[in-house]
Amino acid sequence: MKTASILKDHNFEKLSKRSVRPDSRKRVVLPLSITEDISFDVYRNKVGQIILDPKKEIPASQAWFWENPQNMKDFEESIADIRAGRVYRMDPKELED
Repeated sequence: MKTASILKDHNFEKLSKRSVRPDSRKRVVLPLSITEDISFDVYRNKVGQIILDPKKEIPASQAWFWENPQNMKDFEESIADIRAGRVYRMDPKELED
């Protein structure tokens, strides 16, 4: 996999003054506290560098939206309409049959 596909920013900063070592179960404690409910994809290159790429998990109840590409297209069109001012107020009574 090309790193360009996962790297969003090439500016890295060292987060700890000391090195981090895996424990006997190959776990590493991150020097930066992660307060959000977040998961990571883990990547390693041929020279052993490791990248943790944060991602948010999608609740199963919302998966239907992301499984259909047309949903995202419709959503993006809606946002474009809002930004362009193509909106109007509607009386809820107009929805009644």
